[in-house]
Amino acid sequence: MRYKLDEKKWHDLQLSVRTITKKQVGSRNQEEFVIPDPYFFIGDKAFENMTKLRQVRFSKTCRIIGREAFKNCGIEGELLLPESVTAIREAAFARSCALQSVRIPREIRLLESAAFKECRKLQTVFVDPDALLPELGSCVFDCCTQLREIVLPTNLERIERRAFYRCKSLTQIHIPKSVKKIGQEAFYYTALEELHLPERLVELEEAAFFKCTMLKSVKIPESVKRIGKWVFHGCNRLQVLEILHEPDEIGEWIINRSTKIRCRRGGRVEAYCREFGFDMEFADKS
Repeated sequence: MRYKLDEKKWHDLQLSVRTITKKQVGSRNQEEFVIPDPYFFIGDKAFENMTKLRQVRFSKTCRIIGREAFKNCGIEGELLLPESVTAIREAAFARSCALQSVRIPREIRLLESAAFKECRKLQTVFVDPDALLPELGSCVFDCCTQLREIVLPTNLERIERRAFYRCKSLTQIHIPKSVKKIGQEAFYYTALEELHLPERLVELEEAAFFKCTMLKSVKIPESVKRIGKWVFHGCNRLQVLEILHEPDEIGEWIINRSTKIRCRRGGRVEAYCREFGFDMEFADKS
């Protein structure tokens, strides 16, 4: 089930005595800030553009981190969020250019769009495997160009648009078996060397793995009903794409002409290959 914050309620919470705001933060030149335990919420833009801020100690009661709360801050090293955090809102830590690693706790339910976008020194992300996080928001790790390791929760269902866009150091990822949708350009121009798509996957959206130039072979699970256009286009080393079932929809130019599609005789996939002039090999040799 998709978790969603009530926007009116969040607006009202901005005025609560339990929310730390830009006014409570005070001086923008601080290098370290301790958020005391009475605070449950960090308001929108509370620490935005505090480029000298190096460390934050969160209250043990912190639940929601607001939109752009730490955008363009100087937080460095490891970001340890308290176990109480349930929501990280849009662009909360975007452009935190000294941040190297993040640990996201089990109670997380909402990780909104661009939460860590353009954190260009971020290398590792650990989301508690038992977290009931249904989706990674769009652009959540967009242009995290040094990201090389990430652990995702086992109940994840959706990886949204551009979640890992241009994460060009990401060579491997375990996509949980619960994932049903991989969004548009989700892994555009990553360095994935192997790709194991989960057996419950239903939809691969447009250009999901565009320009993943290190991939050599991929198998599409039989659960997949829709393959968007250009899904594996620009994957110059991709030798074989295996599709052994009949998806409801296959978009244009899902591969380069240099890639071969392994399929069954006489079906929709064979007809698709003939339409676009792709090389084929048949799984059934008869």
